[in-house]
Amino acid sequence: MKLTIGWLYPDLMSTYGDRGNIIVLVKRCEWRKIGVNVEEITLETKSDVLKNCDMIFMGGAQDRQQKIASDDLSKNKGPAIQEMIENETPGLFVCAAYQFMGHYYRPAEGEDIKGLGIFDLYTQHFGKDKPRCIGNTVINIKNQISKIKNTYQNSTSLITLVGFENHGGRTYRS
Repeated sequence: MKLTIGWLYPDLMSTYGDRGNIIVLVKRCEWRKIGVNVEEITLETKSDVLKNCDMIFMGGAQDRQQKIASDDLSKNKGPAIQEMIENETPGLFVCAAYQFMGHYYRPAEGEDIKGLGIFDLYTQHFGKDKPRCIGNTVINIKNQISKIKNTYQNSTSLITLVGFENHGGRTYRS
């Protein structure tokens, strides 16, 4: 068995030590005797490369880098990522990366940063005076219209998103 992890924007979206997440994923595969390849997906990478990935990973970054990644996602890689998620390809989205799965991120200063709108959520940062959210988080989504395997269906099943947050913004369902 061999697993290919598509690491989105390692040069832009890795401000907070996200290389460590890749190291852990690779090591856990090695312990289980699973061959693993990490495909670095940069601005220059064609979106077709994503089709060969079994998992997607993306880390966090400052607003400036997020704007650059957002532009590329909107113009190039977004449709491929959306298709992968709809086809149940697993993803690990850390920090600012999960904001891209929603509609937008509203920074404390400046213009909104567009997301892919895969999940019906948005994130807003209220400024330095609001304390950071730090800790484990679980989000349960149910009774949503979901697009799975290219067919729309009314879903009463529960989708659970699990993570750890150290974030200045607040994420809300739209």
